[in-house]
Amino acid sequence: MAVITSTATGNWNATSTWAGGAVPHDTNDDVVIANGHTVTLTGGDACKSLEVQSGGTFDGDGNMLEISGENGSGYAVNIDGAISGTDTDFDIRTPATTLIDLAATSGNVRNLVIQHASCVATMYSDVSLSGNLTITSGELTTGDGGYGYSNLTVTGHVSVTGTLTGNSSAISAGSMII
Repeated sequence: MAVITSTATGNWNATSTWAGGAVPHDTNDDVVIANGHTVTLTGGDACKSLEVQSGGTFDGDGNMLEISGENGSGYAVNIDGAISGTDTDFDIRTPATTLIDLAATSGNVRNLVIQHASCVATMYSDVSLSGNLTITSGELTTGDGGYGYSNLTVTGHVSVTGTLTGNSSAISAGSMII
């Protein structure tokens, strides 16, 4: 298990993108996209956690990034930078209670999937998905945990066979099946 930090703009699977040439391992590495760098997925991939620092940019480029854990701060995904394009997708398979911050400085996550029976993903900020939300197992909660309540907007479809806990938050969706 390591923290893998970007040192340049480039593709996710390119050694020149990462410190020491260490491409992130599928499930063991916490990935950090540093200020000033844009990292682009070139196919479906996975990591333990993802942090996009302020000034950094993540581009899913139509590919799914599977998240299997959380970093030392308790985040499965923490986006303080930007999302490039309109086709970034996350599949959260974290077997824990975890935080997700998907409020990019620009751009939106398209699709979000929660699918681990032990996962309780708490939104740290308002979330606006340009595509779909699918909760096959586990739980997505809109707060509080000491962070306040966050609003959830899903332009596309919401499908819940797990649990969606709305608390005191505003939730809007294009369509929904529970």
